[in-house]
Amino acid sequence: MAFKTFCAQICSQNSNCFSFFFNIQTYACDLHYTVYTDATPSTTSVATRYYISQEREITTTTIPTTTTAVPTTTTTVPTTTTLPTTTLPTTTVVPCPGTYVNEGDFCFQIFNTAKSWNAARLVCQSETNGDLLVIDTMSKQQFFNTYMKNNGYMNSYHFGIHHIYTNGNFVLVDGRNQATSSFTYWASGEPNNLDGPDLCGFLQWKASNTQLRWNDGSCSYADKYVCEVKTG
Repeated sequence: MAFKTFCAQICSQNSNCFSFFFNIQTYACDLHYTVYTDATPSTTSVATRYYISQEREITTTTIPTTTTAVPTTTTTVPTTTTLPTTTLPTTTVVPCPGTYVNEGDFCFQIFNTAKSWNAARLVCQSETNGDLLVIDTMSKQQFFNTYMKNNGYMNSYHFGIHHIYTNGNFVLVDGRNQATSSFTYWASGEPNNLDGPDLCGFLQWKASNTQLRWNDGSCSYADKYVCEVKTG
């Protein structure tokens, strides 16, 4: 901000101020309640400039014989302003490995080589931050429903949910209990626990191959699978 502009703001904020003198050497603001018709340097000094406020309604321009000035306000305007430094948190982003497909905060790969659930999981875990795919939102479920259908993945696939025999619950591979999860997408009548205590989750097409639903079956079944790598 120019120093004279700063001085003008001070006058504007004072209802008694109709004009002001500004010293370009000392940056002093000399506010006045009247308007002078003659403000030559002989009246003040060579370094002083005179300005009239246009915001006030002026009815007379009579120069008083005795000038009573509004108390002089001398303001030193800082020439530089130091802004606080903000340090943003550092986020480590893991790049997608190999032929994995990037989908925002995760990457994924669909494998067509059939393996047991546990063997498939070992393949997924061989990548940094990798595991079998976890589906925990409807938007993610719908994404894979569309992606797999559009790209011809119309089989059965291991994904990241399995049965814990000791407590009878299905849990996600990230440790969350499916019983308390806010999202599931089991097919009608599933899980039915018909294949014994060693049960794992499968993604299978239902409703004339229009809906990718969850099913349970033996973890020893050799099947295709979907891996996921967290990137954020």
